[in-house]
Amino acid sequence: MAPILDLVLVLASLLTFGYAHNIQMKAHSRECFHESLHKDDKMTVTFQVGDREFGGSGNLDIDFWIQDPTGQYTSNQRTVSSGDHSFEAHQDGKYTYCFSNEHWSANTKEVSFNVHGIVYVPEHEAPQDPLEKEVRQLSELLAQVKDEQGYIVVRERTHRNTAESTNARVKWWSLFQLGVLAGEVFFQVWFIRRFFEVGGSLGGLFAGVALKTHGYNTTLLERTPENLLHNQGAGIVAGGDTLEFFKRYDRTGKPVAVPSFKRLYLNQKGDVIHEEVNRQNMTSWDLCYYLLRANYDRVDSPYLEDGKLPETRETDGEVTYIYGATVTGIEDKGDQVLVSYKQKHPTDGTEDPAAIHADLVIAADGPSSTIRGILEPHVQRTYAGYCVLRGTVPEPEASEAALAVFSERFCFFHAPGIQNLTYTIAGEHGTTEPGKRLLNFVWYANFPEGSPELETLMTDKEGRRRRITIPPGMIAPEAWQMVKQMGQKRLPPQMAEMAEKTRNPFVQCITDVIAPKNLYLGDKVVLIGDSLAGFRPHTVASTSQAAFDVMCAVDWLEGKIDRREFVKRTMQFARAMQEMGVRIGDRSQFEALGVEEYIGDRNFASIKREEREFPAWTGEGLEGI
Repeated sequence: MAPILDLVLVLASLLTFGYAHNIQMKAHSRECFHESLHKDDKMTVTFQVGDREFGGSGNLDIDFWIQDPTGQYTSNQRTVSSGDHSFEAHQDGKYTYCFSNEHWSANTKEVSFNVHGIVYVPEHEAPQDPLEKEVRQLSELLAQVKDEQGYIVVRERTHRNTAESTNARVKWWSLFQLGVLAGEVFFQVWFIRRFFEVGGSLGGLFAGVALKTHGYNTTLLERTPENLLHNQGAGIVAGGDTLEFFKRYDRTGKPVAVPSFKRLYLNQKGDVIHEEVNRQNMTSWDLCYYLLRANYDRVDSPYLEDGKLPETRETDGEVTYIYGATVTGIEDKGDQVLVSYKQKHPTDGTEDPAAIHADLVIAADGPSSTIRGILEPHVQRTYAGYCVLRGTVPEPEASEAALAVFSERFCFFHAPGIQNLTYTIAGEHGTTEPGKRLLNFVWYANFPEGSPELETLMTDKEGRRRRITIPPGMIAPEAWQMVKQMGQKRLPPQMAEMAEKTRNPFVQCITDVIAPKNLYLGDKVVLIGDSLAGFRPHTVASTSQAAFDVMCAVDWLEGKIDRREFVKRTMQFARAMQEMGVRIGDRSQFEALGVEEYIGDRNFASIKREEREFPAWTGEGLEGI
C-alpha cells in the first residue's frame, strides 16, 4: 500500500510549510502520498529523478499526477524526470499525488521531492508562547535544511552521471569509429539485457532460466492466473537437447529422466512380436516444470532433491513472473517493443490493462501462440483428423502382465487408425524409485472432422465444446466410457488396462502449424518451440525443440554464432521435423502398413538432431528472413 503522510499543523497565523523526501522506486512500482487541504489552500510539489547508483541505465522517466478529492486530475504528466506543479485547492478534502515507475523495468530510480504550501490556520489555534513558537520554527527550519541537502545530492548525482557519461563518449569516440563491427557485437551482447518471454510453461521457462544464468533481466508472462500450473499428467521423451539443457543450466541436481532399455512391439493379443535394445530417456511434464521454476524464481516444491533450493549467483539476471496475463498487442517502438496485455485477478476474475517495454520478446506461448497470431494472422492450426488420448497409472496398480512390457520399456502397438505407446516416467514429486513411478500411455485414435464421436470426445463434463484440448479432470464420463469400450475392442489387453485404470486422462486434437520465419520487428521478437512450429507428437521432439531454440538464441546473443547461423539452425530443424511429423503421423493413422514399416518410421524419428542431414528444401528462402 502506498505510504500516507499525516500532517499536523501547529504553527500560528498565516505561514509557509515545506519539506523534502527521498524515495526509491523499483521497476513496476508506484508511490502515492496524500495531503488534507482546505479550500483556497495552495500547494506546490517539485521533484527530481535520479539513478539509485552511479552508472545506471540512464532512463530517468516516471509518471506524475495529482488528483483532487473527487478523483479528477489537477495535473497529469507522463514520462518526465523533473517537475514543478502548483495548484489551489477548490474544495476541502484529501488531495493525492503519485509517482509511478510502473511502465519501466530496467532500473530502480530515486525520487527526491519537496512539498511547499500556504495553509491558513485560525489565529485562536496558534500557540501563544513566543519562546515555544520560535523553538518550533527553528526546529522546522533545521529539518528543512537537512532534507534539502538530500534533494541536492540527488540532483548532483544525476548531473554528474551525465557529465561522466559525456566525457567517456568523447574519449572513446575515435576508437568506436575504427571498430563499428565490434561495437555492433558489443551492443547485442551487453545492451540487450532486458527480455520479455510470453508463455510460462516449459518453453518460456527454458528461455527464462538460460537468460537469467547469462545475466539478462527477464519478465515472464503466464496466461494462467494461478501461482503454479497444475500437473499436466503428461510423459515426455527426454531427447538429447532436453538433457543437454538441464546439464547446462539445472542447479538442483535432481535426476530428470527414467531410462527405458528396450523397445517392444505388441500384437492385439498382447504378445511381443518384435524386440530391440534401444535406450531412451523418459521424463514428465511436472518434474521438468518444477525443476525449471526452482532454477528461475526459486519456487520450493517436494520435487527438489532433499528440499534444497538451487544456489544463487551474483551474475544472475533479475526475474519477474506475472500470472494471469493475456497478450493483446505488440508494437515496434524503435529500440524496444511495447507489449500490451490484460492481467486477470484470480479472486474476482476482473482484468486490468497493462503494458511493458522490452528490448527483446521471446514468444514461447505454444502452438496457438498469440504473438504469432498477431504477427502472422493467416497462420492457423489445422486439425489432422485424429486425437491423442493420454493418462498415467501408478506402477503398484498395474497388473504383472502390464509391468512385464511397460516397466522401463518403450512399448508400441499399431493397427489401422490406431497407435499406442506406453512407457515409464517419474512418479509423484519426481521420484524415480522403482515401484513408485508411473506408467504413461499415449494413444492416437482417428476421429474424423464433424463425426459424432469427435463431438462426444471434445465436449467436456460441463457441456462445453473444446476446440483443441480437454485438460485432466474435465473429460465427460460418457466420453471416457466410449474410449474404454474402444480400447477393449481394439487394443492389447495391457494397453486397454491403462485406459481402464487411469484417473485423470486428457485429450488433445492433433494439429499442424508452422510460421514462415522466426524473427520479427527488426529481430526484437523471436518465435521458439511450438510457437514457431507445432510438431506432431510422433516426432517426440517438441520439448527438445524448445530447448534447442533457446540454446541457439543464447549462443546468438552471446556472440558465439551470428544471426544467419541462428536462423539456419532453428528454421531448418523446425521445417524438417514438422514435415516428418506429418508424414509419419499420416502413415501411422491412415495407411495399412506392415510392422516393419512402423519400426522403420520410429527408428528414423529417433535419430539424434546433430546426426541428421536436413533436405535442401529446408534451407530455401532463409536469406530473406
